[in-house]
Amino acid sequence: MSNALDDLIEKVEGGKATHADFQAAAYVLEGFHGRAQEAYEEHCLTAACVVHEEMLPDWEWEVSNHGGTEGRSAVQLQVKGDPQDREWVWGIDAIPARAWLIAILKAMKEGKDDGSL
Repeated sequence: MSNALDDLIEKVEGGKATHADFQAAAYVLEGFHGRAQEAYEEHCLTAACVVHEEMLPDWEWEVSNHGGTEGRSAVQLQVKGDPQDREWVWGIDAIPARAWLIAILKAMKEGKDDGSL
């Protein structure tokens, strides 16, 4: 299961994800692989938001565009809770919907690795 997620993260970050990659990750994306693919291929922020709300309902998000990412969009996700003890997961891409998707996938991986998801 995590191999499909790892592979999808790598391919989305590299801009080389295919329909087959999203299909391979269908189980881990709990049926939202089509919306994830829509965020990736069609640059749809609404699709990214749907995936976020379904897969990480207790996570907040923030989108920014600043020089630290060389003019690329950056999305950061954080677990709700004590503001002093928040962990950030970043997704960076020239396309905001892809940056958001990358951050979602990385957060899912992190949660699955530590057992919290």
